[in-house]
Amino acid sequence: MTTTTDQERFATLQAQFAKHGHALHQSGPNDGPGPVSYLAERWGMARYLPTLDDAEQFLKQVGGADHAL
Repeated sequence: MTTTTDQERFATLQAQFAKHGHALHQSGPNDGPGPVSYLAERWGMARYLPTLDDAEQFLKQVGGADHAL
C-alpha cells in the first residue's frame, strides 16, 4: 500500500530524475500482486528499483546527490 507521503516522495524523486534525463515510473494497483515498485528509464534502458530508498540511491549514482531527499 502506498501512502500520501510515499506519493509525495515519489513525485519529488520523479521530478529530480527528470532533471537528470531519466524517467521514473511507479507500478500501479493493476500491475499485479505485490508491493509497489519503481523503474528508472533512460535511452531505452531501464533499472528496476524495488523501493523509494533504492530510487533515491540510484538518483545519487546518476548525479543527483545535490537533489536527494
